[in-house]
Amino acid sequence: MSRKLLLGFTLTEVMIAVAIVGIVAAFTVPVVISNYNKQTMQALLQKNYIELGQNLTTFQSENIYRKSIFASSLCMKQFSDRNVDNTAGTFLKNYYTVKQDCGSETAQPCFADSYRSLEDPTLKKFNCSGYSVKVAGGAAICIYPATLSYRGLLGPNGMIREEMKNPARVTIDVNGAEEPNIGGRDIFTFNIYEDYSIAEFSPLLEDEEKETMQKEVEAGCTSSEIGVGCLTKLMSANWKMNY
Repeated sequence: MSRKLLLGFTLTEVMIAVAIVGIVAAFTVPVVISNYNKQTMQALLQKNYIELGQNLTTFQSENIYRKSIFASSLCMKQFSDRNVDNTAGTFLKNYYTVKQDCGSETAQPCFADSYRSLEDPTLKKFNCSGYSVKVAGGAAICIYPATLSYRGLLGPNGMIREEMKNPARVTIDVNGAEEPNIGGRDIFTFNIYEDYSIAEFSPLLEDEEKETMQKEVEAGCTSSEIGVGCLTKLMSANWKMNY
């Protein structure tokens, strides 16, 4: 009778192999998950950035007789009917599909109660003095209107010449109040300027000034619990969240 040679692994060898796989997974799985989460947050921010730009373009075309953004309903004027609700609130409710209106009194529950920065685990209470909503895509958006300065009267019709003192300020949490609630991950803060551009420093700066300002702005990204500087950092890295 012939005998067949049976080949296989011993229990010890199997256990060693499983242990090795477990060790490798312990190092690689968290990295994979972290990269996936970063890509998800980055994609959501890019989507919201594009949507805001499209809404501003539509807003501009529908306000063709307005000379600039600070003469429109997106920005604050020093009149009783031009408060946060009737400026930023009007823009958000007219150009977004609003699922939850948190108004101008509090940013919650559209936003989380607290956020932290990338480099500091300490949670800080979140508050936005603008108008806050949660939109159809799941993002929470708060806009504080631009503030203006007035330069006197122009011509016999008595028109006031207005100049932007501070740009409109926007804070977006791309997934609403859900975690991670970390500046530069899911919450970002930036500006809307007079020419409707979305940025973190004035488009009117000279090239050399822009380079200096860009470095300064990007340097603050990891220390900001509301993501100031992170949009600039992402855009300069071709929308890659490599921080």
